Amino acid sequence: MSATEDTPEQNHENGDVSPAAAPFEPWYQVHVISATKNGEHVVFDINTKKLEAGGDDVTVNRIFDDFEWLQHSLTTENDVGGIIVPPLPPRPGATAADAAAKSKKELGSSTKTVKGDEFHKDCRRLEKYLQSVVRHHILGKDKTLEQFLIEKESPTKAKLKKSLLGNLSKTMGEVRKGSHRDVDASFQKERDTVNDMVQLMRDVSVGYNNKTYHVQRQSGALNHLSTALCLSNVSSADGPAAEVNKWNSVGARLQAHFAKAIDHCAHASEVAATNDEQTLGFTLDLYARFVEAEKDMLFRRTCKLVEFDTASKNAEKAKPPKKAWMEEVKRNREKDFLDISEVAKKEIAQYHRQRVSEFQKALILYAEAQVKTGRDLLALLAKDMSTIQQLVPQDSDYKPLY
Repeated sequence: MSATEDTPEQNHENGDVSPAAAPFEPWYQVHVISATKNGEHVVFDINTKKLEAGGDDVTVNRIFDDFEWLQHSLTTENDVGGIIVPPLPPRPGATAADAAAKSKKELGSSTKTVKGDEFHKDCRRLEKYLQSVVRHHILGKDKTLEQFLIEKESPTKAKLKKSLLGNLSKTMGEVRKGSHRDVDASFQKERDTVNDMVQLMRDVSVGYNNKTYHVQRQSGALNHLSTALCLSNVSSADGPAAEVNKWNSVGARLQAHFAKAIDHCAHASEVAATNDEQTLGFTLDLYARFVEAEKDMLFRRTCKLVEFDTASKNAEKAKPPKKAWMEEVKRNREKDFLDISEVAKKEIAQYHRQRVSEFQKALILYAEAQVKTGRDLLALLAKDMSTIQQLVPQDSDYKPLY
């Protein structure tokens, strides 16, 4: 998912596409194929193929710190002012405490079950991140990216420190400059929409995940019920001994088949939860982070607008000795603002096209999975019902309720 791709420009006289304006073709094909835990770190195996004649096929090992270093390098060594930088997914949990916290979050605070490692989910998130980077027409050409993907040894890096003071300063800057009125109505509308969408997307993603967790808990409860039915005994104290024995035998078999039907429901719930998470859940989580990245880009552009407006006011108030210099500063600030605005327009257009396409695919996969799971469960339950009906003695007073 590239945030920006130039669109081909056609020569209206002959209809040809200008080679200079052709869409950027990625230089690499990237897959995060597996992950293993090594102490406090999760080691990811990344397979990269250079998409050129005779391109090498390389597999390297990277930990999450390496991904953080890559993200830092991409944003500091490139002019990312108008770029929607692909967001890095959250750090994967690798400790027993992380696993316990995740289990309580997904299965309920009272659970004593600890879920196993699910590093395949982290592999998919990081693979999507890398694919977004390599498909970007600027970030995809970065030398640091090539070093990250190709060199066997992990890059030498300093530990990145997260500054609380820096985060506070950024928040205050957003409050102070974020309300600055835009000179372009389309950008003002986009800013207003994004400000609303940030919290909305976060809430929708969290709510959808909570729904998925409830389905997982439902599956667990049905499994417990099925097990309890299998372990319990059927008894009856009424009626003649022969009748009691007959119904004891039939009752045990009825209970076993009913437990089997409950087990089918449990499995269907588990499959539904997995499909929900892998389709719409994955896309909601991705774009909840991407809308934050778009907001950051729009804020960087707003800062350039504030600098341009400030320079314009200073040029108007400047005294003759400084007038020429202040006019030069104004022209430079205006150029910076126009440049970032031009890049941002292309980024936003491509981002919206890609977002709509990704959600269409996710919704189709989600609907298809729901239909298939429902049909499979219906077929199994119909078979279970038929079996249960055949077990009831023909001379009994039992009558179906339907």
